[in-house]
Amino acid sequence: MRLTEALRIQPGTSAALIGAGGKSSALRRLVEELAPQCPVLVTTTTRLAREQSDMARHHLVLKTPADLKRVAGLLADHGTLLVTGPLDESEGKWRGLAIDQLTRLHETFELEAGSREPAAALLIEADGARGRSWKAPAPHEPVVPEWVDLVVPMVGLDVIGQPAGSDLVHRSELAVELLGIAPDAAVSWGEVAKLLGSPRGGLQGVPAGSEVRVVLNKVDTETRLAAARQIAGELVRDPRMAAVVIGAVQATPPAMECWGRVGGVVLAGGGSSRLGQPKQLVEWRGRALVWHAARAALEAGLAPVVVVTGAEADGVAAALREEPVVLAYNPRWESGQSASVVAGLEAVEGSVE
Repeated sequence: MRLTEALRIQPGTSAALIGAGGKSSALRRLVEELAPQCPVLVTTTTRLAREQSDMARHHLVLKTPADLKRVAGLLADHGTLLVTGPLDESEGKWRGLAIDQLTRLHETFELEAGSREPAAALLIEADGARGRSWKAPAPHEPVVPEWVDLVVPMVGLDVIGQPAGSDLVHRSELAVELLGIAPDAAVSWGEVAKLLGSPRGGLQGVPAGSEVRVVLNKVDTETRLAAARQIAGELVRDPRMAAVVIGAVQATPPAMECWGRVGGVVLAGGGSSRLGQPKQLVEWRGRALVWHAARAALEAGLAPVVVVTGAEADGVAAALREEPVVLAYNPRWESGQSASVVAGLEAVEGSVE
């Protein structure tokens, strides 16, 4: 699977990559995949290594506010464009853009989105990791604009089994403090999942309105694949996580598996005119039929499970009062099954893959 497909990045998407374990490689892969479809603008809110200036076909260094006016033309000429601040000679890194500069860029492309040309994709590296595979963020990072569509926390799974205080971990002192483990303790899949799902870890600084898709990178052995599946299974239980991508961004294809929540819709809104009694409330083995249907969906791991009610809304609610389901009333239940399908889909939209 292509990385753009796994992350659902398309023309017009704004995405911020955070964490560690291959952000720069992921950015290069995304530019490569997106370039045939739409213009691609790449930038950073932190620092970018000097050698990464070849990430796009052209590199614009912003020195004055007027330089922002050149972006649209350069993007049209070259197709892919890296925009940074000047080079910090002391660190040998390109400075990042301030949020107000980035917002002006974003507003420009939002205005152009209605044109006949494909809207530009905007890719942002929003924190640094000094080439390490895993990190805990400092209080000031990541720097993610509120309007970003997608945030992608990353980790390289070569950290599994290595000491938490090893050179593979950026800001290891923060990681061991947050996780409550010793620096010489071997990192397990559980620790990786815990840090990724923590408001002080992988979710720190993520805007409330942004979708979150995690990338578990450097999965190139059976042992790492097994660990990745454990992490993914844990993370997708969190409603904040839209999906978890397992793969190796430098490999072909870069995405091996994509884990996400699958919702279930139980249609229980009909009037049962042919049966002559509420079919959904007929008892079998001491329970209403609707209960058995909902339990089957729950036991299959579907989440959320939405039960659409209609003619017998009160009875169905009573039958399911102890079950962790979402009840969605369809006031148009008499118009046919399709209205209940629509009500069910609307109830799960935005919370599942």
